[in-house]
Amino acid sequence: MATITSELERFLDFWCHPKSEARFGHIQIPPYRIGGLLETMRQHFQTSKSHMPFFVIPDGEMKIGAGLNLENDEFPSELMSFTKLLSVLRNNRSPSDYDDWKVGYGVEDWNAGEVLPRRSIFVLQLDPAVPADCALALIGLVNWTLWVNRLDQNNRVQLLTISAEKDSDFLSRLVSVAAPGTQVVNLDLAVHGEQDPQSGAIVYDTIDNAGKVANIVASIRNNPEVSRVIVTFDKGFYDELRTGLGDGSGHGEEIHCLSGDVSNLTNLRTGEVADGKPLLIMIDGELPILPLELPSFDELYLVLSDGKVTGPPLWDNATAQIVMRPRNTSRDDRRLQIWWARQPSIRDRHIFATGRGLPAVMENSYVRKRLVENSQLGGFIAAVIDMSSWGVNSSKAITCFARFARQVDDMRRRLTIQAVITNKGPPLPEDEFNRPLPALALSEEEANVFRGVLSLVDYDHRLALLVALEAEPGARSTKVEIAAILKHGPGKLVGRLPSSGKREQRNIERMLQGCQDVNQALSSTGSIWFTLGQFRRARLRHDDGSDDLHNLVYINQPLVTDVDTLIEEINSVLRKAGVDFRDRNTDSLAIGQEEECQVQRDLARAYIYQLAVSHFPGPGQRMVHRFLSTMNPCILARDPKSVMSIIDFYTLISQDEAVFGICHGISSLGTEDSILSKDWTWIPGQVVANWRYENAPGKNICEVLNTGAQY
Repeated sequence: MATITSELERFLDFWCHPKSEARFGHIQIPPYRIGGLLETMRQHFQTSKSHMPFFVIPDGEMKIGAGLNLENDEFPSELMSFTKLLSVLRNNRSPSDYDDWKVGYGVEDWNAGEVLPRRSIFVLQLDPAVPADCALALIGLVNWTLWVNRLDQNNRVQLLTISAEKDSDFLSRLVSVAAPGTQVVNLDLAVHGEQDPQSGAIVYDTIDNAGKVANIVASIRNNPEVSRVIVTFDKGFYDELRTGLGDGSGHGEEIHCLSGDVSNLTNLRTGEVADGKPLLIMIDGELPILPLELPSFDELYLVLSDGKVTGPPLWDNATAQIVMRPRNTSRDDRRLQIWWARQPSIRDRHIFATGRGLPAVMENSYVRKRLVENSQLGGFIAAVIDMSSWGVNSSKAITCFARFARQVDDMRRRLTIQAVITNKGPPLPEDEFNRPLPALALSEEEANVFRGVLSLVDYDHRLALLVALEAEPGARSTKVEIAAILKHGPGKLVGRLPSSGKREQRNIERMLQGCQDVNQALSSTGSIWFTLGQFRRARLRHDDGSDDLHNLVYINQPLVTDVDTLIEEINSVLRKAGVDFRDRNTDSLAIGQEEECQVQRDLARAYIYQLAVSHFPGPGQRMVHRFLSTMNPCILARDPKSVMSIIDFYTLISQDEAVFGICHGISSLGTEDSILSKDWTWIPGQVVANWRYENAPGKNICEVLNTGAQY
């Protein structure tokens, strides 16, 4: 049987041959790491010094390491993320012409101004989670590759994608849309690789967690001289094992990977014996990277999971909202889980299935939840539509990645109602029929900011829109801070500490008075304002070491630093776009009446689909909250430890029969149509009335917001 290396080299001989007409290709790789895969390709590309190689890999793989030897490269190669590639493509657009690009004539043009060379080879290792940056970069690169190769017969740009996922034919779909009849060459390396990850391992079926813990603890105590690594995807087992091993004296180093973050896996120690203490790796949530080859240990214990996991927010059909809720592990993720058992440097390998047995773990039909179909859906659609001026068929390009037509159509209608996108953009210059194109429905300045901020806020179009909308410098700076706080999660940044019920009202007053540059009346009207004030206070008090609210308010200081970093990144986008804003290090950030109104106006527009109306249905009854877009009920989590407990609902409701407020972080309660929100911020009724007057005069706002989508 041919080896993977020999098959790859045979393919590359064909691919790199001067007379080869292949321009697009896809390589299916096994669901495990092939040592030196990209380096083998790089060395092969060196034989053709007229083509500059570009390697583009997911962020997770970038942290682990690409395995490329770029330091002693005789002919330069580039390694970059998808975010970087997308930025390069945008900068390579000719500023004045539709469907036109800058042309680089060699490495010198790339080094001087990052102008892509007309003779180059791109290798893209696709991200299994399919984030928007990955999809957008591939869309743009296909468009650029076709344009360059059409421009001059001496130009030669080749594009290869690599993936271990079985449902990853994005390149073929995009090429068939943009250039019907163009061939995409396919190579299946997986059929030449290992097929059975259990080979040589001991598999334990239908054992509960207590049995697994007993087995492993006994092995450790009976043979303390043996080095071990325990890899588990099961949080329940992890908790029981830590209890079984004792108070920490029974286990060695712990590595915890949460929701796809691989940062802690970048420097795994070697498998030395540490008084019988194993290395414990807990992977909580889907980890969409190829399984690592672990350092040399004597034994591996792999504990699989087929339960529910947490992760980024998901589209929820029942509520027509993007919500936090547990998800079933996908078949793709379970496949990657079991391939962690392939560890060439580990002698003895033990695999523990769930109590239902290994066949039950591997037999499921749940597809992987792509980011572009869920938390990033709105931003992804807006960004693809923005590419219409590149000559991209935006509708077809979107469906190459987003599989569920109803969600796509629903989100497009919402973006249109929010005036983020329009179907009446300028036509292509060469279109004799002068047909309008889809485009962003924003001013040029707003569009530039929107594009620049989208990736910084994980393609949450609401946050990008909030920042982009025109406003005075003070209001703009406040919106930037709010967007950064919301991106990281206000409930993670600021919380209440338990306090005496007898002094509750006095404690609330102290907390409200302690909000920096946000007046007490405004701070009491919502989570956003209170959290903003406490964030500003934390920045100042942390600098001078004082904190007079330390016994009342919890501040996540490391997250304050992260929010600060994001604010500076967004401010860099504003500077590049020529937008004025206040310097928070030198200017006053106190929020005046006019700035408050501008921020509330823009919050209402950005969060119009998370706008809830609240009222008391009758005397003695509890307040009822419903989203205007669907009239689905919403429950506000007014936990005494939550910021929500400081909101003065009764004062707000006494002014009107009903009050409006927006919710950012919402969760599904698992029932038919109920939502839980841990944050709420008041929007004045006049702001809502103004939005209706400007966008749907004379119409019922509920009818306007209802897109008519049926799930």
